[in-house]
Amino acid sequence: KLDHPNIVRIYDYVEQDNFACLVMEYIEGYTLDDYITKVSGPLVTSKALHIISGVLGAVQYAHDNSIYHRDIKPGNIMVSRDGMTVRIMDF
Repeated sequence: KLDHPNIVRIYDYVEQDNFACLVMEYIEGYTLDDYITKVSGPLVTSKALHIISGVLGAVQYAHDNSIYHRDIKPGNIMVSRDGMTVRIMDF
């Protein structure tokens, strides 16, 4: 239902034997916590603003479509290898 450049795309949902699985877009990169600890170190202001802008845009779009994440955290935010693309996952 959600189609936004800062939200990981969900292709399918499978449920079998009390096990649920989402089939989602593969993002080459890191979770935000890994990006900070393993790649960039503390974020400079411009990079932090770029990341939070993408996250807030995605959250606003989801809210406008009556979908609420309820677990925004660095482990649910993906950053591409070059640090330019930011996507929320685990809706």
